[in-house]
This record gives sequence, structure tokens and C-alpha cells, in this order.
Amino acid sequence: MKKISIIASLVFSLYSGLSIAADPVITGNKGNIASATAKLKFVNKCSLNLSISGINDEYQAQPGRGALRVTFTPTFDNNCKNINAKYHIWGDGINNKFQLINERGDKYTLSEYFVGGNLDRVGTNTGHFSGTVTRSGNYNVQVVIPDQYIKPGSYSITAHGVMVLP
Repeated sequence: MKKISIIASLVFSLYSGLSIAADPVITGNKGNIASATAKLKFVNKCSLNLSISGINDEYQAQPGRGALRVTFTPTFDNNCKNINAKYHIWGDGINNKFQLINERGDKYTLSEYFVGGNLDRVGTNTGHFSGTVTRSGNYNVQVVIPDQYIKPGSYSITAHGVMVLP
């Protein structure tokens, strides 16, 4: 019984001594301890802009004018190129296809596209394209308006785009 109590008191005294030992840096310090915390926020400042080229003010409504191409060109901040950002471009229609729409609601769904080598189609038979921003490359999406009759009127084609940051 004596052996057990001696061992127990040794273990307890060692354990207690370790747990209540003060930090040697502040031992004997009688004043208040001051502290300050710096809060830092890290962000990916990366944005996407879309511009349009390849259009004139007016076209003939009848066939014979040839197919037309409207080019949507994304531009990126340089920061996007350093962080492997991914972007998506798509149209308003079913399966994200681009549409020619006038103010009366007449719609022509456009299914033919030419895209830059840095873009992939998302899904099958869609108008949704995606790519990873690299230092250089062709990111354009060209929407083809076929050489067919179009009801006279003012039309618009809209492209949507978004950046997906890693």
C-alpha cells in the first residue's frame, strides 16, 4: 500500500508541476499583457467583360445576304490569368442557345457557333461554352445567323458570362 501511494504522489506532483508551470517569458511580470490582432482578407480580383463585334446597323431580311456572324469577345483582368480562373458564356434560349429576339417577341434560335480554341462546349447541342483563362488564347464565341428569311424588325442577341474562381 505504501508503494502505491508513493508512486501516486510522484505522478501527481510531476503532472501538477507541468500543468501550472508559467511561461518563462512572462514569469515575474506584474503588469497587464497587451495584444493586437491583424485581420487580413485575401481576394481574387478577377472580372470578365464581354464586347461585341461583326455587326452593321442594317441587313436585308431576305435570303441572299449570306450568313452573318456576331462575335462576342471576353476580356479579363490580368489577375485572372494567374489564378487559373474558369469562365462560362451562354445565350438566352433553351439549352443556353443564343437567340435572335425582336421587340414583338419573334425569336430565332441559333444553333451554329464558331468558338476559339480555348473554349469547350458544355453539354451536347447547347450554346453554353466554358474555358480556363490562360496567358494567351482565342476566347471568342461567334454566333451564326443563317442566310434565311428574317421578319423585318430590330433584333438583339444576348450573351451572358460569369467567372468561376478557384
